[in-house]
Amino acid sequence: MERDVLLTFGELDCKSAIWRIPVSWQVSGTGTFPVFHGFFEIRIRPEDRIAIVLLGYYQPPFGAAGAVFDAFVGRWIANVTVSQLLDEIVDTIHDVDDRKTMERNDPKRG
Repeated sequence: MERDVLLTFGELDCKSAIWRIPVSWQVSGTGTFPVFHGFFEIRIRPEDRIAIVLLGYYQPPFGAAGAVFDAFVGRWIANVTVSQLLDEIVDTIHDVDDRKTMERNDPKRG
């Protein structure tokens, strides 16, 4: 299931070895989905690797009924959605890195 969302990024905080980018999103035009507030956490790892984590929270809509739905189904949907989002981010980073490597190794550019 795909939905359009309003995505908002905050200011990058890179005062330490951990970078944080505040993020929030909500499904456009409806109040039937929770609003997410959190941040991406990016850590530099050994051997030129990075770790990207998404941390945050949301309040299920519809009070007690929403909390029951979240306990049985909603939390699973949220976890799958975040996992897919992080996979897409990683794939995009790899694609950009692959293109840069190809450009560096292109004999026509040298």
